[in-house]
Amino acid sequence: MGRFLANFCRLLCFCFLFFSFVSGARELADDRQHAMEMRPLMPTSKSTPLITNQGPGSQLAQNQSKDRSLVSLPFGGPKLSLQPIGADNYVVTVGFGTPKRDLTLMFDTGSATTWIQCKPCINCYELEEPIFDPSQSSTFSNSSEQYTQKYHDKSYASGYFAHDALTMDTYEVKDFEFLCAHNTGGFFGEVAGLLGIGLSDNSLISQTFLNFLQLFCYCLPPTENSSGFLVFGITAATTCLPQFGTPLISDPDGYNRYFVNLVGITIGNKTLQISSNDASSLRNTIIDSGTRISRLPPSVYSELRSSFNKLMSKYPVAPNSSLLDTCYNLQGYDQSSIIPSMILHFDNSVELNLDHNSVVLSETDYKVCLAFAEDTETIIGSYQQRNVNVLYDIVDKTVGFSAGSCGN
Repeated sequence: MGRFLANFCRLLCFCFLFFSFVSGARELADDRQHAMEMRPLMPTSKSTPLITNQGPGSQLAQNQSKDRSLVSLPFGGPKLSLQPIGADNYVVTVGFGTPKRDLTLMFDTGSATTWIQCKPCINCYELEEPIFDPSQSSTFSNSSEQYTQKYHDKSYASGYFAHDALTMDTYEVKDFEFLCAHNTGGFFGEVAGLLGIGLSDNSLISQTFLNFLQLFCYCLPPTENSSGFLVFGITAATTCLPQFGTPLISDPDGYNRYFVNLVGITIGNKTLQISSNDASSLRNTIIDSGTRISRLPPSVYSELRSSFNKLMSKYPVAPNSSLLDTCYNLQGYDQSSIIPSMILHFDNSVELNLDHNSVVLSETDYKVCLAFAEDTETIIGSYQQRNVNVLYDIVDKTVGFSAGSCGN
């Protein structure tokens, strides 16, 4: 199935040999990197799982699970449900502590630190769920390392790093490091915290390296009535495997975010010409589930807006809306036949095709606005990622797109 599958097979073979000869090895080279012991929770059903060629139900995975010292082999992986919340964010439910407390967290590929509000909360926003109480968990431990996580919109979470059990689907990560926040502020709604899927020494992706091979994929649901998913490990590969991947580029700030090279944009039948001045900006294009509307450098956005306006010139203009400055009144028109399609072109001939629902944002039944904005950063936001399977292979430094499977 192409380069991704070849690399997955290579990684599987490597990990099988590694654990066969060095079972019990649990430490990574970085002194802040914790190698997590992860084990599937015991199933409550006595039924025999379906045996397939790969995944947690495979014969190989079942054989390995008989030896508790080898349960960290990277077969299968958890699959979590993603739900839209409000207009800008997606949430996922995971468990913290022993006994497990289910908490609803924002899902964010644009940051690496996972945090939750913890008692005693000195200055925290109100939650729908009870605030996590460390004293009620038998596996909780903390450290004296203080930290403040800051975000582009001035939101923040401040506290100390702690360790506890993290449960995702039927998998438990023991001694997971996260930020226990006692001071928070900003635009988090009423969720309990944030699940950071960026990459750093103490990120979820790094802490589960031995188990999930730094493979994950997601599909963001396009409507509030639909449900998406977040999948790790080999399950991610079999769920979201694209034919080709575009290279991930090192983050100039430390590779905490995921950068790719955006090489062009086609709208209708026109491919925008990108000047040499814009090339460096587009090379540092961030894929971010925590930003709603995609952002482009001024000259690129200006050309895209101009092309869009030419294609929409027959229709009445509508007032601007916040940061969206290109809007039309399409009352009485069939939007699907009017709004132009768009293609985002990346390195290695990888393309992300956007239908009309991802090209414009519908503010009402008839008012639509071009769903891009001008910014100093270039970002592929969540609105343009909806109902797209996005697979990240951190080891191979690639990300790929395929037709979404969460649109219903």
